[in-house]
Amino acid sequence: AYEDYKKAQIDEPSNKVLKYNLGNTAYKLGKYEDAENVFKNLAKETENKELKQKSTYNLGNAYYKQSKLEEAEKAYEEALKLDSNDMSAKKNLEKVREELKKRKQEEKDRKDNQKKNKNSNKDKSDKNSNSKNNDKSDKNSNDKSNKKDNSKEDKKGTDSKDKKADNDKKN
Repeated sequence: AYEDYKKAQIDEPSNKVLKYNLGNTAYKLGKYEDAENVFKNLAKETENKELKQKSTYNLGNAYYKQSKLEEAEKAYEEALKLDSNDMSAKKNLEKVREELKKRKQEEKDRKDNQKKNKNSNKDKSDKNSNSKNNDKSDKNSNDKSNKKDNSKEDKKGTDSKDKKADNDKKN
């Protein structure tokens, strides 16, 4: 049907209903970008208020299927300006706004988690750095301690050698 509408559009390029049907068929086939283009152009060029409203509403649906939530929101708002009694447009607008709010909250949570992780990693890095400095400090104090112990032994050894030498002299 999609190809048939495309061919028919060539024969009747000004037929707005034909374009609308082409957009609906593209949408049903999952060709959301094609549907978006058809409905966007049709909403701009038609003077028929009902067709403009339906095209704008369906444009919102095509945006939604492509996860273009901000654009979908605007399209549903525009569709409601054209027909404030369109309950489907109202319902879809509410749904899109809820999803946008959820996305914003998820984005905020993700950024907060990144900050936490960054600060946590910095804290870990600081702790590791302090731990390494403490290890070096401990090593240095151990080295100094060992040197003192060695020098005491050297003195003891020297003292006993000196005493022996003194004893030897006396004898």
